[in-house]
Amino acid sequence: MKLSFPLRDSALNYMRKAGYHFDRHDVRGQMSFIRSIGRDAFPRFHAYVSEEDGELRIYLHLDQKRPTYQKVHSHSGEYEGEIVEQEGQRLRRVFGL
Repeated sequence: MKLSFPLRDSALNYMRKAGYHFDRHDVRGQMSFIRSIGRDAFPRFHAYVSEEDGELRIYLHLDQKRPTYQKVHSHSGEYEGEIVEQEGQRLRRVFGL
């Protein structure tokens, strides 16, 4: 799911406000943020975030489980569906939009 918001603060502050923690910078220069759903590491929401053209751009998906193979970045991510839509709506409320 792709989301876009007017950039009024730093991406780090937006995502912290929404309960996400910083994970890493990826090879494209985007920041990676994670928000756990329960007590375990998975499932979790995973967002790639960038600041572009005065906007905060978020690429959100749900990681259902840890990657199965070592050194492979593929996973069972869900990029759409009810749970991802609900999280998108929650982010809109948190950011006041």
